[in-house]
Amino acid sequence: MTLEEKFTEFVRNLQSAEIVDELHLSQEQQQSKKPDFFFFERQFIGEMKSIKKDMEPKAQAILEEHKDRPEYPVFFGQWSSDKILQQLPDGESINKKMFDAITSALEDNVEKANRQIRETKKVFGISDSQGILIILNDFVEILSPDLIVRKIHQLLNKKSSSGDARYPHISVVWIVSEIHILKTELGKEFLPSIVFVNDYASSYQEANDYVKWLQRKWASFNNIPFIEGGLNLKNTWFSNRKEIDSPEISRSNMWRRQYSQVPYLRHFSKEQLLEYSQRLWFETLPAFIRGAHKEPSQETVFELMEKQTHLIEEINYRGIDFREFSPKLHEAFNRLQQEGKLNIQD
Repeated sequence: MTLEEKFTEFVRNLQSAEIVDELHLSQEQQQSKKPDFFFFERQFIGEMKSIKKDMEPKAQAILEEHKDRPEYPVFFGQWSSDKILQQLPDGESINKKMFDAITSALEDNVEKANRQIRETKKVFGISDSQGILIILNDFVEILSPDLIVRKIHQLLNKKSSSGDARYPHISVVWIVSEIHILKTELGKEFLPSIVFVNDYASSYQEANDYVKWLQRKWASFNNIPFIEGGLNLKNTWFSNRKEIDSPEISRSNMWRRQYSQVPYLRHFSKEQLLEYSQRLWFETLPAFIRGAHKEPSQETVFELMEKQTHLIEEINYRGIDFREFSPKLHEAFNRLQQEGKLNIQD
């Protein structure tokens, strides 16, 4: 069942809620741009929009254009685009271009929702009703809730050529994602459910209170606890739920997950991390370079691989160009040869 289907079933089980497509409508109402739901004796008009178009390939293509630049960082594993762009002098403008590409479909969704709510007020004779835009995401991983909030904030602050609010009929936006897990600094994991009010709507307080009530009902419908609190998006991480819920997990992914729960290298200064990397490579290189030297046991190899995975995770977390670690790697290599612990065969 898709998130859209599940949400529709959720509404069907609510008191004082109506699914508009299941109502007996007049010819004028049938021909108008109808919303998806009515809530609470039609005091609230609900318009549901599902995010289905994945713009990640377009965003990646923008980033790929810069890979041959000398400032482009060298790294292993995955880096978020913001960490990469921090290394480029024009990273801010590139980031804006990528952001606009990733979120381009949202503007169309907001535009349509505002128009549908406006027409509904007129055709159904409910001019005092408040509009609720419900954004659902169970498909597009790159469009995390923090990016949606950022884009929605931009859109709702737009003005028309006359200086009026561009989207005044949307009182509240409710963002529900089932492809992301919200990760706090303390390692807690939750399904995100975010409410965003439109300060430029004629009224929004009643809709805001109602959606907060709906949030609790939605959590109960899904048999999950509801925890209310403010969200500091700068200190919040969103992960792909599919990866977390997957029954199959590779050894390296398990090590990465373990490190995210106990990031024991996080307190190291950059210099300390560089020194640690040299010590670790001194232990590790004999296990991965063929030669006449003594190689460690398989058990030791796995232990070293785990530590190397943790080191790379920390490097990636901090966004440090791997070229800064190259001297330490060469120093470890040279010392091993000088001490006769690395004997490379041709």
